[in-house]
Amino acid sequence: MNVTSFFPGRIRLRGEIFRDMEIASALRQAVEWHPAVQEIQHNQRTGSVLISYDENLLPMARIEALSAQLLELRDLCLHYVPKKKPVILEMIDRISRSFAES
Repeated sequence: MNVTSFFPGRIRLRGEIFRDMEIASALRQAVEWHPAVQEIQHNQRTGSVLISYDENLLPMARIEALSAQLLELRDLCLHYVPKKKPVILEMIDRISRSFAES
């Protein structure tokens, strides 16, 4: 999983893991609840997810607070194989819970 583009209000993630519909759905559920999230576009064929959000409702400091967990998720996803799915899903859930608490 890589961040292929990022600027305030928009982030695109790309990786083999997003071709797995269960993981893509878990990511959607982990972030769509936040009032800043305006739109999530998923392309299973290319393995990408585009998240558009209101940068005024989601300051960079909140994203940076999760950076260690996001890097851990990235490392888990580098060489995705289906047997890693339960660990990846748990990490997505943990990030979602941490984000809600911050």
